[in-house]
Amino acid sequence: MKTKFLKKNSSNKELKFFRSIPRGSYIILMLCIFCLFAILGFVTSLFIPGQFGYWSVILSAISSGLISVAYAHAVVRDRRFFIIAIPLQLLISYAMPTNPAPVSMSSITKEYLIFHASGIMLLIVLSYTLLIKFIGKEGLSHYRMRTEIDLAEKLHSILVPPVSLHFGSYEIYGISKPVGEVGGDMFDCYTNGSGGITVTIADVSGHGVGAGALVGMFKSSLRTILPSGGNISENLSLVNKTLFELKEKKMFITAAMAELYEGTINYTVAGHPPILIYRRESGKIDEKTIKQIPVGVRKDFKFTHETDSIANGDIVLMLTDGVMETFSKSGGQFGLKRVEELLKTNYNSSAEEIAKKLTDEVENFGVLTDDVTVVVIKRN
Repeated sequence: MKTKFLKKNSSNKELKFFRSIPRGSYIILMLCIFCLFAILGFVTSLFIPGQFGYWSVILSAISSGLISVAYAHAVVRDRRFFIIAIPLQLLISYAMPTNPAPVSMSSITKEYLIFHASGIMLLIVLSYTLLIKFIGKEGLSHYRMRTEIDLAEKLHSILVPPVSLHFGSYEIYGISKPVGEVGGDMFDCYTNGSGGITVTIADVSGHGVGAGALVGMFKSSLRTILPSGGNISENLSLVNKTLFELKEKKMFITAAMAELYEGTINYTVAGHPPILIYRRESGKIDEKTIKQIPVGVRKDFKFTHETDSIANGDIVLMLTDGVMETFSKSGGQFGLKRVEELLKTNYNSSAEEIAKKLTDEVENFGVLTDDVTVVVIKRN
C-alpha cells in the first residue's frame, strides 16, 4: 500500500511540476520537442531515398513535430488532450499524399543529400538552443525553490522532532508527518513555571520557509513566556500579540494547548480541531473546544481557557485537521468518527502505539493532502 502511495505521489508531483511551468517557458519546451521530433521527417525520407519530394519531406517533418507536441502536452500537462492528439495523428496520416511526387534515383544528387543534412542539422541546433534556454530559465527557478525547500525541511526536522516522554503519571507521545518535504504543523511539550507541563499543537497556514519561520517564532515565543507562570490563555494572548507584528498579514496559526497537572487539565483551542478525551470509566469520548479565532488574526484578542479532570486510564488526543481531511479514492473523508472509534478500540495500548496506529490508518485510507500531526497523552 505504501509503495503504491509513493508511486502515485511521485506521479502527482511530476504533473504538478509541469503544470506549474510559466506559459513562456512551457512554449519553449514544446518548441524544443517539436524541433527534436521533426527530425524524424528527414530521417524517414533517408531510409527510402528518392521516394519523397522536397515538400513532402518538409510536410512529414512538420507533421512529426506536431504529433509529438500533442502527445507530450497530453502526458505532462493535460491527459484530456489525448482526445485531440490521437485524432490529429490519424488525420495527418490520412492527409499525407499517398503518391507523393518522387525524386528519381538518378536525381539523388549531392543537392538532395545536402537538403536532408541541412534540415537535420538545423533542427538539432534549434532543439538544443531551445533546451538550453528552457533549462536556463527554469533551472535557476528550480534551484532557488530547491534551496528554499531544503532549508524549510531542516527547519521542520529541528522544530518538530518526534516526542516521547513521561511527566508524573502522564505518558506523552507526538509525531508529525508532512505531506511533502516541508510541513506547516508543529507540536511541543514544555515544563511551565507552575509545576505542570504544557502541550501545544498548531497548524500554520501555508508551507515553505515562511511557514517554517513562523513555526519557529511561535515555538520560541511560547518557550520564552511559559516559565513566567501565567495560565495558558494569558500566555497564548501574549504570543498572539507578539507574532501579530512579525508575521505576514495573510498568515495565521490554529492551535490547541493543554496544561497538565496531576488529575487536572487546563485547555484552550484557537480555531483548531477539538481536543478529544477518552474516559476510561465510561468508555465515552468528550470533544473539548472553545470557539475562538486563530492566533495572529487580531492583535489584542484575549484567549480564554477551561478546566477539566483527568482520571487514571484516560487518554487525551490532540491532532491537526490533516487527519480528518484525508480522502479515500472513492471520495470519502477519514473524519472525526474514525478517529474516535480507533481511540475506543485501542485504549489499552500505549500512547506511542495509539499515535502510530492512527497515522498508519490515515496513510492507508487515502492520499494525504495536508500534514498529519498527532499527540497522545495517557494517564497511567
